[in-house]
Amino acid sequence: MVSASPFWYFCLCDDFPFRIQHGAESWRRAVVVVIWLFFGLFILVFAASVTFRLIVLHPLAVPRYGLVDLFKYFKYKQYNECKTGELVAYVGLFGKGKTLSAVHKVCTLYHLYNGKDVWDAERGDFVIQRVKIISNVHLSSVPYERFVSLEQIVLAADLNRKYDEENHTRTITLVLGDEFSVQLNSRSFKTNINPLFLNTVLTCRHHHISLYYTAQRFAHVDALLRQVTSYVVSCDKLWRLQRHYVFDAWEMENATNPQNIRPVRRTGFFVFNRDYAAYDTLACVGNLKKAFEEGDMLSEQEILELQCNQGPNMDAVAQPSRRYLRSRKKMH
Repeated sequence: MVSASPFWYFCLCDDFPFRIQHGAESWRRAVVVVIWLFFGLFILVFAASVTFRLIVLHPLAVPRYGLVDLFKYFKYKQYNECKTGELVAYVGLFGKGKTLSAVHKVCTLYHLYNGKDVWDAERGDFVIQRVKIISNVHLSSVPYERFVSLEQIVLAADLNRKYDEENHTRTITLVLGDEFSVQLNSRSFKTNINPLFLNTVLTCRHHHISLYYTAQRFAHVDALLRQVTSYVVSCDKLWRLQRHYVFDAWEMENATNPQNIRPVRRTGFFVFNRDYAAYDTLACVGNLKKAFEEGDMLSEQEILELQCNQGPNMDAVAQPSRRYLRSRKKMH
């Protein structure tokens, strides 16, 4: 005689209806628990996240404009647009790769965006995007204009517009200043820091300008330039692994020591031979030596006064590092 299968044995049991009913009740309780957990999580995220709250409060506008903007992104080739308006400081001691990082950034932007078609809303037509580099570092892989005065940045705002109207282009200006804290000690540069220059820097996004500069320490840079810097990239290099720790410039200004604050993000890149061959940093050193020999450099007293360095103010730091918090606990 063939034995009954486990399923049929289960069905023929006297308590089979009870087991079915008990199982259904267990599932209902589980579903209720999951619903309450989801509801609680929803309330928590709704209260904590402004972004999530805005999305929930605009259930029709978010998908509508999301589709519209996505359509425009591809129709007008917005992926070809080089984003500007950055004032970035690359800092680090000798051999940490700050010049390498700044050159890599500028050259990468040039190769990615130069010669691409972009939409110009004012002219209602596609134009050719032209990436122009102004640099005090000798660049061997991309064309550039020699950086000799801050007035070049001011003039770029007006001259580029005229050039673009005549040649049906849009000019992106990338300014690269190596050892800028020392370069600004030149009187020919220092006399150019005026309200017109500061206004151009503050509105650089509208003029399609970005400024990337390097310095040994962020505190060595002129105070006026520090106050308009977007963020600070602390460079650290191990073999061919170039690592970046990105800090908010305002917090760096108040903390002075990068180890006392948490970076906004961490990034980096692998260094190829072409990255080393892309520039000659000795050319910048030669220009600074020439300026010193010609008496074009400020005195030590003038340099210190323009740096306007003050003591650290950790009360203004919103995201102190764990190391700083531990040291503060030990002090108390």
